[in-house]
Amino acid sequence: MPKTASMRPPRTSPQTLTKAQLELQREFCRDYGFNPNQISFDGDEPIFDFDALSVLSMRLCDLPDIHIDLSQVNAQLGLATSTGLVVLPGGKTRKTFAAAIVHEEMPDGNPIRDMGQAIAVSRARALRIVLRAVGFDPVAAHKVFKSSNGTRKLELLPIDLRTRELAEIHMLAQALDFIVVNGGGFINKIIYQRTMTTYFPERTSARDMTEQERAQWLNILRAFTKAKHVIAQEGKAAKAV
Repeated sequence: MPKTASMRPPRTSPQTLTKAQLELQREFCRDYGFNPNQISFDGDEPIFDFDALSVLSMRLCDLPDIHIDLSQVNAQLGLATSTGLVVLPGGKTRKTFAAAIVHEEMPDGNPIRDMGQAIAVSRARALRIVLRAVGFDPVAAHKVFKSSNGTRKLELLPIDLRTRELAEIHMLAQALDFIVVNGGGFINKIIYQRTMTTYFPERTSARDMTEQERAQWLNILRAFTKAKHVIAQEGKAAKAV
């Protein structure tokens, strides 16, 4: 697990929002009674907390049932994993997994401080990911609902979550130089496979992972990427001084 974020003092200042982000945040707070601290941003994407996303999923789409359960807590790794299950109209189900790691940097710049917060974040992510897996986009759903004066809800279209996750894993691994493509198309995966076996001793490829393992591995790579970005930014700042 990357330790870089744990060495840095927590950021206590609120996340700085752009004008567009602030307007969107105010609109959701006004229309659904949310507090501003329930909506943060990761780039242009709004990130709703568990309670806010639960409200939106109930009001803006037709889903017979949603289950979010804590599936694993690994105190040694500081890792919490939750399961999300959605029952679609017609009875079909979609199940996904999400993870969160202590010291992982959140979109607002603050690290996850302890296991309690890691559990809460993993539950919120499980809800967000399983809703994405059935095609629920809260901003798009809000626009449909608002433009129809509350008479229409977002139509849900299942997407291939495994393909999307494998593509992101490969992209992050290359950005971290865990996977290196040399001249002539030769691909070096030695660092990638060694790192993977640190967390998953029986795996050398994400394609062989279970859904839960893949969610955990993706979250670990995201944490490494954020730590690398922070180190690069701090290095630039030090040179400027």
